Amino acid sequence: MTSYSQLLNKEIKAEIRINDSGEFIEFTALAENLTLADRSLQYEFSTFTKDENGNTTKNSQDNRFVLEGQNIKELSKVTVNKVEGKRMIILLIINDIDGKPLGQDRIVLNDDSGDDDNTIVIKKNTDEQPGTGQYNNQDMAKPQDGYFMEGLVVENSITKMGRDFYTLFYSKYYLSGLKSGKDIIIEEQPARGRVTRISVKVENQLVWQFFSNPSRDYLKQQAEVSFNKVLARLQQISKTQESITRY
Repeated sequence: MTSYSQLLNKEIKAEIRINDSGEFIEFTALAENLTLADRSLQYEFSTFTKDENGNTTKNSQDNRFVLEGQNIKELSKVTVNKVEGKRMIILLIINDIDGKPLGQDRIVLNDDSGDDDNTIVIKKNTDEQPGTGQYNNQDMAKPQDGYFMEGLVVENSITKMGRDFYTLFYSKYYLSGLKSGKDIIIEEQPARGRVTRISVKVENQLVWQFFSNPSRDYLKQQAEVSFNKVLARLQQISKTQESITRY
């Protein structure tokens, strides 16, 4: 995999999300397509557990899937019991159908390397600069104990059509697992006659707008388009911030 290391997470991003409920920890494997083209992919989501005797047990899930351009997909979940002192590695690898690695993420529980900072859940994010503990992506700050501040999806609607669109959009946003520090604003304003204009913004920048229509199929289509526009804008912001940081 060494020859592909510089290409990992550039087109297809692998990410493991952490949800620590106290006694149990849930890990969610996600894939994000950073390109415009649909991709046929395969993933392996594995856990490696070391017992007191030093023996390692591996459990793995794998499958093929299709990921649409500029979209995020939840691949699998695994829940583990937070056992004090037991070392565990959670690894997500995403390959193309020919087996070429495209994305990877790794998390370690109770690392026994001797580093005091590695005695809790540690995310080995590929955006981290080796040996520094610093992240290139300022939009997604390094989480503290698995948590970070998320942006809000703000509703400012004036009609039932606007509220229906917000519900459809937020449902897609929530199910995608997308997390960002940027606020997304759904704003509805009067237009001509009984028609209103619905705008979708990331922070204060317009990414999509359309005239309302009571058809649910139409609103679902607009929710799909709006989500893709929002995702593309967030990816653009992330790449811009990464370029500035490197510069």
